[in-house]
Amino acid sequence: MEWLDPKLDVVFKLLFTRYEMLLRNMLEAVLNREIADLEVLNPQIHGERSGDKAIQLDVRVRLIDGTRVDVEMQLRAEDALVERLVYYAAREYSGQLERGGQYNDLTPTVLIVWMVAPLFPDLEQYHSIFELRERRTNKLFSEQLALHVLQLGFIHRDDGAGVTARDDALRRWGRFLLAKTEAELDALALEDPIMSAARSALDQLSQDPEAARLARERSDAIKLNDIALARAHKRGEIEGKIEGKIEAILAVLAARGLSVAEEARVRIATEKDPVVLDRWLTRAVIVTDVAELFLSEPTRP
Repeated sequence: MEWLDPKLDVVFKLLFTRYEMLLRNMLEAVLNREIADLEVLNPQIHGERSGDKAIQLDVRVRLIDGTRVDVEMQLRAEDALVERLVYYAAREYSGQLERGGQYNDLTPTVLIVWMVAPLFPDLEQYHSIFELRERRTNKLFSEQLALHVLQLGFIHRDDGAGVTARDDALRRWGRFLLAKTEAELDALALEDPIMSAARSALDQLSQDPEAARLARERSDAIKLNDIALARAHKRGEIEGKIEGKIEAILAVLAARGLSVAEEARVRIATEKDPVVLDRWLTRAVIVTDVAELFLSEPTRP
């Protein structure tokens, strides 16, 4: 049997939303805490096709104490990914506060991103935790916001004495996501009952025609986006003009079915800096909303 790849974001979401026992165990390993209960806030995959711009492939969770956790899988460290992750974490945190609500009603927000390609290659670390801390003394400013980055390529860099049971569990999850053979999955299943359950869940998911369709469409969409980006860059290089880059950005957005408001269209069409246009062209392939194209860009007067 051919297994679906859990490193594909749509398969990752299906696996951990359909089998909450696996999600709870994985979160316990990442967060290093017991989780009595949780609620998945977005179990559905919106959009008729998994390549649609409206599709939501992160897993948003509320723990029993109110803590919000947002988990996602990323194949590559795309341009502006860091800015997007910070934006999503801040949005998840501030989104708790309803009109008339009190600030002390806010609960901690944690963002977890699994990276196939490293987000920070120079860090060479499997599990990194980023928090709000004072730079010199390392004093924690607040526990309200944290970002966990799991770089699968560095999974063996944390091997060694002194690791905890949770460290071992987290490493097993990384090995599960990276497993390519039946022998690797069998070995994991023998090490821990939860890995046996994960193996069975992946088997069941891989036999589901609807899951297979979503995975196939998502994989095709990623390939088409890669092709569109390559062609768009080539088009800009050949024309060697600002106009060529602008047309390429708008063409990619149109091909992906993203609606470009008049204000955004004017901003793109009047930009003269080729470096900025190149950055927008790279982002055009991955954003889910045109507004994300301009993240971290200064607002024009």
